Amino acid sequence: MIAVVLVLVLALAGCATVPVDPVVDAKELPRTIAVLPFIPLAEKEAQTRALHRMVYGSFSAMPYDVVKPQVVEERLVRAGLGDPREVAKREPAEIAKILRVDGLVYGELTHWDRLFLGIYSQVAAGGRIKLVDARTGQVLFERAEVERTHEGGLPTDALSVAIQIVQSAWNLREIELIRACDDLVRSLLKGVPTPPVLEARRPPAFANVLSNGAGRVLKAGDVVSVVAQGQPGVIGSFDVTPIAKNLALEETSEGLYVGRYTVKPGDSATEAYVVARLADSVGRSSEREDVLGRFDVDTLPPATPAAITARLRDGALHLAWSANVEPDLAGYRVYRSDSALTGFAVIATTETPAFRDAVPRAVFYRVAAIDRAGNESAPSASIGLPVLPSVLSGVVDRESYLMPVNSPYTIQGGLTIDGGATLHVMPGVVVRFAPGADGILVKDGAVVARGSAGERIVLTSGSERPRAGDFKSALQIRAKPGQTSTLEHVVIEQAAVGVRIEGGGLEALRIDVTGNQQAGIEVADTGVLKLSDSLVTGHGAGGGVTVRGFGRVLLRNNRIVNNGWAVVNYSGNQVDARGNWWGGAKPADALFVGDVDRRDPLTTEGGGR
Repeated sequence: MIAVVLVLVLALAGCATVPVDPVVDAKELPRTIAVLPFIPLAEKEAQTRALHRMVYGSFSAMPYDVVKPQVVEERLVRAGLGDPREVAKREPAEIAKILRVDGLVYGELTHWDRLFLGIYSQVAAGGRIKLVDARTGQVLFERAEVERTHEGGLPTDALSVAIQIVQSAWNLREIELIRACDDLVRSLLKGVPTPPVLEARRPPAFANVLSNGAGRVLKAGDVVSVVAQGQPGVIGSFDVTPIAKNLALEETSEGLYVGRYTVKPGDSATEAYVVARLADSVGRSSEREDVLGRFDVDTLPPATPAAITARLRDGALHLAWSANVEPDLAGYRVYRSDSALTGFAVIATTETPAFRDAVPRAVFYRVAAIDRAGNESAPSASIGLPVLPSVLSGVVDRESYLMPVNSPYTIQGGLTIDGGATLHVMPGVVVRFAPGADGILVKDGAVVARGSAGERIVLTSGSERPRAGDFKSALQIRAKPGQTSTLEHVVIEQAAVGVRIEGGGLEALRIDVTGNQQAGIEVADTGVLKLSDSLVTGHGAGGGVTVRGFGRVLLRNNRIVNNGWAVVNYSGNQVDARGNWWGGAKPADALFVGDVDRRDPLTTEGGGR
C-alpha cells in the first residue's frame, strides 16, 4: 500500500523548502489516499480545520480517489487514534491499513499572525506538506510555505472573486480565513505529483465549497449562501443536510457556482452542513462538504412567558414571570404601551424573568421569550398594574392599585380587603366616601398608602356638604397578626372615627387625622399602632388616640392637640407617648386617661408634616 503524509509546519524564515522529486513513475503513484486530521496550532482550531478541508478539496480535484474526511476520522477514532499527534507517531503503513488506502496525508498548521496598518491588514499563514509512499516509506513530495494575504485591495484570484459575489453573507473573520487558507494551499501544492488521468471514469474536478453557516444558529428567514469552485460548464447543485436537497448552484463565472437557501419555518437541525455537487452530462458527479464547518437550524420559538405579575415597589414597577425551560433560551423582550391593545414597543431585553421600570404612570406590558437563534415567542397577554375603577365596592382579593388616573375614587357602602391582598394607594389619590359608607375594611391583607409632601393622599367625605361623621371610618383594620398596613403623607377627615385598628397593625408617618366626629384613632382588641411625625386634631367630642382591650400604641414626635382628650387608655397595656407635643410645654393631666407614659414632652411645637 502507498501512504501519503501531508504535514504543515511554519517556515520561520518565510521561504519554501524544495519539493522532493518523485523517484517513481506517475503510473505507480497511489490512487487511493486519505487526508488525515491536521495537528492544530494552539488556539487556532478553526483555521486548522478550514485548511485541512481545503487541502482535501484540492487533492480531490486531482486524479486521486480521496476518502472523505468524516470517514477518515471515524476509522481513526475506532482504532483509538483520535489525536492527530498520536497518528503522526505511527508508521504510515499501519495507518494506511486502518484507513484501507494506498496513501496518507498528515498535516499541521504552525503559524497564523495578523498585522493591521490603518485600513490595510495582512495575514501570515505557514505550514509544511510531505507525501510518503506507505509501501516503501519513501517521501514523494515535501514543501513548507509562509503566505501573506493582504486585505484592502481588489480580488485577484478566482476564490476571492467568488467571495466578492456574496461578501455580505460572510463576516470579516470568515473572509480572512478563506482567503488566507486558499493562498496557502495553492502555494503548498505547487508541483505535487499526480497519477495519470483516467478520462473514461473521471468525474468533474471539484476544488472547494464554502458557506456562511459555520458555527451559527440560523432561524427562519436567514439565508445560507454557498460558493463552489470547480470544473466549468457542468451542472451544480447543493444540499443543506438534512433540511433541503437538490438546490441549484448557478455558474456565475467560469468555474464559480453560487447558490442560496432561505431557512423556512419548521426547518430544524443540529450539526447541519452544506454538501455541493458538480455533475457532467453523462451523470458522473463529484461532491464536497463545506470546508468551514457545521451549524444548527432552529425555527421553533420558545414558549410564551407565563404567570406574569406587575407590582409597584420603591416607586418603580416590577414585572416578574415564570422562567422558560428551553435549553437554548437567550432571554426575554419587554414591550410597553399606553394602551392595552396596540402601540407596543420594545423597551428592554433581559436574561432574567424580571424587569424594573421607573415609569411614573399606568402603562401596559407584554413579554416575549427569545432563543439563541433569534426566534421569538408569541407575546404574552397585556398586563399592567391591576388598577381599580373609580367607583369602589365589594371585595378586593388580589393585589390592586388606586392610581391618580382614576382619581377621585368613590366608595359606595364598603370595600373589603381579603384573601391576603394588598391595596396600594398612589400619591395624589383622593378617596371620597359616600354618606353612610362603612369605609375600607382590612380583613386579611393590608393597605399601603404612601403619598408625598407634594402629592398627599386624601380620605374624605363624598357629600356635597361635607361634615364630620358623614361616614363610619376611613380605615378599619381587623387583619391577622403580622399583617401591617402603612400610611404616609395621608389626610383623614370627616369620618365618625378616622381610623380603627382591631387586629394586625398600622404604621403611620406624617399623616393628618383631623375633624372626625368621635375620635381620631381608636385601637382595640389586639391592634397595634405606631404613629410618628403626625397631626391629630379637631376631635372635641372624643380622644385624639383611644385604646381599649389589649391594644398597644407607640407615639413619637406627634402634634396631638385640640381634642377632647389627647390619649385615652382603657387597655391593660401602657401607652408609650414620650416625646410629643400636646399644645404646651406642660400639658394638663386632664388630657390623659389611664396609663400613659408622656415623659419628655416637646417644649416647642414639633411633629406633624
